[in-house]
Amino acid sequence: MRLTEKYKGLVERHYTMNPKTEVLMPNAADMQNGMVVLVAGVMYRFEILGKTTDDYPRHVQNSLLIWNRWCTVKDVKVNGERVSFTGVYEDGREVPRVCRKDMAWLVKTDAVMDNPAVIASERRRKIHTAVLDALKAQRDGNDAIIKLADEASDEIMKLLA
Repeated sequence: MRLTEKYKGLVERHYTMNPKTEVLMPNAADMQNGMVVLVAGVMYRFEILGKTTDDYPRHVQNSLLIWNRWCTVKDVKVNGERVSFTGVYEDGREVPRVCRKDMAWLVKTDAVMDNPAVIASERRRKIHTAVLDALKAQRDGNDAIIKLADEASDEIMKLLA
């Protein structure tokens, strides 16, 4: 049986993003709960085009069900250089995932636009940038200014919540 017939929703190894419905998130540390993601690097995905269940042993089929499908992010945590989350798949399967924080992911934009955590994060980034730009306009940026911009951005976000 062909893998694409047995497992619905598999993405081909050399799948390229659709810029109308997906964006590239170059850093997994930016991952938020509710995002729908697929690992961006083709080196992580398996070749499935024309392959059958006889072509891969069961443990490899389990891996391709993780790496070659979109999942919804749940319980994301950044710890040092690692990001961990639970990937929730269309069939209801929940799989613990861990990756480097500099790993790139594709993100479905419809899930991002409806996600309050992502919206708040983007709002904070814009506020932080505006505050930092205003402070830099007054004097050359240094660590104290960046810390002040962080604190001001956090306080503004609390007021907007």
